Order: sequence, then structure tokens, then C-alpha cells
Amino acid sequence: MKTKVSSNPKPKSSIPHCPYEIPISTIYNPSSNDSDIPVVSIYNPNLNQNTRPPETKPNLQKICLEKLKAQFHKDQRKKHEFYMAVCFLITLVATGAIIVIMHKSTTKDLLLVHGEFTILNVEYSSKLMHRNSSEFLQISKEICHSVDMTFLVPGLSDYYRSCHVTAISPNLNVHVLLTFANDPSVTIGQIGLTFIKGLRILHGKTWLGAFSINVQSIGFMISGQEGQWGEWSEWSKCNATLRVSTRTRPCLSRTGVKLSSVDRCLLIPGLKGDLDIGKCSPVPWETEHIRVLNNDKSTEDTKSSREHNEKIDTKVDSQPQEAEVIEVHDTEELNHPGPRVRKERTN
Repeated sequence: MKTKVSSNPKPKSSIPHCPYEIPISTIYNPSSNDSDIPVVSIYNPNLNQNTRPPETKPNLQKICLEKLKAQFHKDQRKKHEFYMAVCFLITLVATGAIIVIMHKSTTKDLLLVHGEFTILNVEYSSKLMHRNSSEFLQISKEICHSVDMTFLVPGLSDYYRSCHVTAISPNLNVHVLLTFANDPSVTIGQIGLTFIKGLRILHGKTWLGAFSINVQSIGFMISGQEGQWGEWSEWSKCNATLRVSTRTRPCLSRTGVKLSSVDRCLLIPGLKGDLDIGKCSPVPWETEHIRVLNNDKSTEDTKSSREHNEKIDTKVDSQPQEAEVIEVHDTEELNHPGPRVRKERTN
């Protein structure tokens, strides 16, 4: 049997066909190290490149897009997590700063007032010593409700904030902490008068809501930390008569506003009031000036007194005077019991 041998045998390509690879048009395959024979281009439009059914051939573009999307989403997820962590830290720092600022501003903008009064119609119980007991919380709620109604009146309602019962002593002396807006117009006198005006008098007793209280036990006090002294003024001129000099200073709120009353500053322990008096020596020319003024005043007083006396003398001389003249007549008239008097008017 004869075998027909082709005169031009077709060289076998050393490039394996891979349907998953993108076809590249080449005439020389550098990967074939054993041969330097040019080969037919892999991409040949005349050849049928569909080595698989269309339904089984993978979509290379879709695969690449999916890989890119996966990588993109992975990178985006990492960036998102990083940004979320940064935002979380910033939120924590900002929240802490806001809390501190709010705490400072709230403390700074509130006026703390300590008050006390004695209740007469409640029996004391040992459970009232504990601030967390149900009895203490219940009576504290009722007391503060009555106090709220007392201060929620025109004049203080815009400044009143809250009431807190801090302690109840065995003699039923109630200690409360009241908070007001730190306004210069709020004074301790105004607070006390408003509280007393809000009490009711019934059957000879004074009532704060449902509690009968002792009026003599009512007291309010602003904490000394609520005020601060301002700078001293300059010393006044020395009073040559008293030989003293004075200076004053204002009472300021914690925000630096000048207060109309010094109540808040007088409670600061160890500090004096708003007036300071010191001894001084007057300047010599001031002493001489005062002496001259005193001499001039004395001279004027003497001159005025002299002129006054002269006016009196002139007035007396100008008035008509009466003179008594006794005339003796004949002997027969000597037996008259009294002398015969003739009055003459002289000018």
C-alpha cells in the first residue's frame, strides 16, 4: 500500500490553541525556541475560530468586567471602612468636646441658691435619711412641685429653672437647691419675697402646698462662688477733716456682669465688702486752704453779726420813746394820793 506523501507538508504550529486567550496576529512565534520557521498567523478570518459552541464559550469581556468590579468594590469597601473609622473617631472627639462645653456653659449660666425651711405636719422617718429611698423621693417630688408653683409667677418665671431636695434633717428641716438663670436682675431678696408671697395662710398656719411650714425657718442663700469682686477703684482724695480716704469695688457675676447688689460677693469667705477705708495725711496746701476758708467764714460771720447788731440799734433809735415828767403844782394838790403825771412824747 502506497502512502501519498505531500510535497509541501504543513508545519505543525508550536502555539497551542487556547480559546480563553485573546487571539494575537503574529507571523513568528518567539516561544518556539527550537524552530525559526515562520508560522501562519493565529488570527485568520478565513478560519473558523469557534472551537466551542457559542453557548459554552466564556464571555471574556464580561469576565474582565466582573473582575474589575470585584476589585473596585473591594477597594471601595476598604476605603469606606477607613472613612467610617475616621468619622467615628471624629464623632467621639466632637461629642466629648460638646459635652464639656455644654457642661461649662450650663454651670456658668446657672445661679445656685440654697434654701431651707421646716415642715410641721409630717412625721420624720429614718428612711428619709437615705436619698435613694422611695419615701425620700416621693416627698422630694411633692416639695419641689410646690416650690415650682411658688416661683412660676411673673417676675421670676423667666429665670426659674429647677428644684432639688438635697437633705431632710431629723427635725424635718428641708434643704433645697434652686437653680435660676444667672441674670443680674435676680437677687436673693427677690427670691425670698417671691417665695413668701407664694405661701398660703389657712387656719392660722402657713402652707406650702400640702405642707405646713415654720415661717421663721425660711432662709435662702446664694453660694459665694456665684459672685466675684471686681477691681478696686482709685483712692479718693484725703479728707482733711476726717483724715481718711476711701475706695470701692463692684460685685460681678461669674460672667463678668456688674450686679446691682453685692449679696453674692458678701458670702465669699475671707474677703471684705465693697468699701475700703484707709487713713491718710492731707497735703499741706489743702490744710492751709481749709484753714483760710475757715478764717474767711469766721470773718464773714463776725461781719454779718456786726451788721445785724447795727441794724437792730438803728431800728431802736428810730422808734418814738415815752418820758415821764413829774410836775409839782400848788400845795393844795400835794394832798393828792399820787403824783400828777404828764406824759410827753419825744422824738
